[in-house]
Amino acid sequence: MFSPGGPAGLDVPLVAASSAPQEQTGRSRVADIMTRRIVTIGPEATVRELAQLLFDHGISGVPVVDREGNLLGVASQTDVAAYAARALPGGSSSCLCGAVDLDARVADVMSPYTYFALEETGLNELAEMMLQRHIHRVVVVRDRKLVGIVSSLDLLRALTRT
Repeated sequence: MFSPGGPAGLDVPLVAASSAPQEQTGRSRVADIMTRRIVTIGPEATVRELAQLLFDHGISGVPVVDREGNLLGVASQTDVAAYAARALPGGSSSCLCGAVDLDARVADVMSPYTYFALEETGLNELAEMMLQRHIHRVVVVRDRKLVGIVSSLDLLRALTRT
């Protein structure tokens, strides 16, 4: 059901949810709930720009894409927090002021692994994958291109409406 690799041509290790049809009514497929207007960031952007983008859009993570729109990974609040924790001297819980290089590149803090689903993937299967893998967002691809994203909140919202 899940396999390493991903759409041909992507150099990013991906794990996919299958596209086996599911017998459900209503909003039962990823395509029915995914966000189509995707906020993305480039690998050359800074951690400061990433933090501002997440804050401005009220989101917790974004796909990282190159100039051609190819998926490189995902950058999240968790990635920024992990980067900040590594930057603190001796693991100190002191003020982050000045201790973290906010001009570091997104490519240096992002997760190069991401999880993807196809538009036809069933919501039950998606929920199972997200729970098993402890992930909060899954990108949706079609013909090797990013076409949407589903967050854990999107999935929860859809599951409570069925």
